[in-house]
Amino acid sequence: MKRIHPTSIITPEMEKVFSMCPVNVTRSMLTGGINITEKFLEYGLAFGDGILADHIREGIILRVAYAYDCEYEVLHHLPIAMQTEITASDLEALKNSLPEEVRLKAAINYVDTILNGKVSDEKTFSQLKEQFSEKEIVLLTLLIGHYIMSAIFIKNCGVELDDKPVSSLYKR
Repeated sequence: MKRIHPTSIITPEMEKVFSMCPVNVTRSMLTGGINITEKFLEYGLAFGDGILADHIREGIILRVAYAYDCEYEVLHHLPIAMQTEITASDLEALKNSLPEEVRLKAAINYVDTILNGKVSDEKTFSQLKEQFSEKEIVLLTLLIGHYIMSAIFIKNCGVELDDKPVSSLYKR
């Protein structure tokens, strides 16, 4: 149910920002202003820079989306995840259990700890450090927070589903 009316007309000033990610969530964010929308999109799209493996990034996004029952994020990120090395069984596991792939499992265990409103315990964090560099852990943590924030925005503002997933999200 739409709660915030998305920008219906993309003005020439808005076009650059809208073209970064031409979907309904961007239209809704543009209602709040061009500058904040541009910064938000730049931040989110920066996770596609290749530092985090694509299957790890998309697995994290999907776990957050499933936890928040955010069909919007699933619509856009499941097709991307399916193009990565993630297995079909691990994709299914992201809905409510731990995946089998070791790095993805460590990342999702970390996501679950954060989603439960906690700071990770030493065991969880040690498992994470066995699989990821400190730089990757920083990015994992920021990615989790970004997509929690995205889900909160989408769900609370009532962003309507797009007709189809965005064709290309991360451009390298």
